[in-house]
Amino acid sequence: GVGANIVLGLVERARERGIPTVFALTRAVSFFTRLGFVISARESFPEKVWKDCVICPLQHRCDETAVVMEL
Repeated sequence: GVGANIVLGLVERARERGIPTVFALTRAVSFFTRLGFVISARESFPEKVWKDCVICPLQHRCDETAVVMEL
């Protein structure tokens, strides 16, 4: 579908730029795992958590799952 094409296109752009890892915080875990992402700990991405999550009102009851793809 359209969403998969967008994500896979962005993954390819990251690969072309030599970025070793891509990740997302999501509620749509099965969507990302079908594309090759695996579930990871949010704590594996401290820059993201400190930059964006620290100001989120749902920070302490977050319902998003971290997913990652090694390129």
